[in-house]
Amino acid sequence: FHNDISNRNYPAAYNSWGSAFQNTTDYCKFVSSYTNTLHDDVLIEQVTTLHDATTQVVTIVNTTEETPSGNTPRSYQETYIVGQENNIWKILQGTSS
Repeated sequence: FHNDISNRNYPAAYNSWGSAFQNTTDYCKFVSSYTNTLHDDVLIEQVTTLHDATTQVVTIVNTTEETPSGNTPRSYQETYIVGQENNIWKILQGTSS
């Protein structure tokens, strides 16, 4: 997902998400939320298998964003729930802080 964002491959990044996300998030809105992202580096902190055959992945994302005052580094934590949807691994849920 983040590699696709860094490469500006927004269709692939959007398709990393499951249908629940895609049904509630317009593609153009999704793209516009990442157009200022120049690069993401992701550190996986924790991976936990959950009882429902999904996996929780906790990451630290160090990103560089283009802002009016220049390139700005930011860091935040994300938690994803990933699992199979139609036999394809997808991000089913995600939160950022």
